Amino acid sequence: MLEAFCYEKDHGLLENVAGDFRIWLGMRKPVNFSDVYDFRYYSDGMPIKFEYWLSDSPNNENNHENCVLTKPEYDHRWKDVSCTLSRNLICQL
Repeated sequence: MLEAFCYEKDHGLLENVAGDFRIWLGMRKPVNFSDVYDFRYYSDGMPIKFEYWLSDSPNNENNHENCVLTKPEYDHRWKDVSCTLSRNLICQL
């Protein structure tokens, strides 16, 4: 299961572990759900209590951005992207 970064205090851990890599966050909206902002839960069912989106995200560009990754070049802010991209991830132990 992907790690859930539920609280603002977890974001520092994410930055330290991820470094210069784009990392998948364990959240995803339903594939056929058109609401751009329906990122409410992590893959383990935990509600999202902290958000750190890029200023233009989530935007569901081309109506297919259903997953979320971090962008280190923007202070690890979140970006909604297609779930088909190949990126690194951090797993929960």
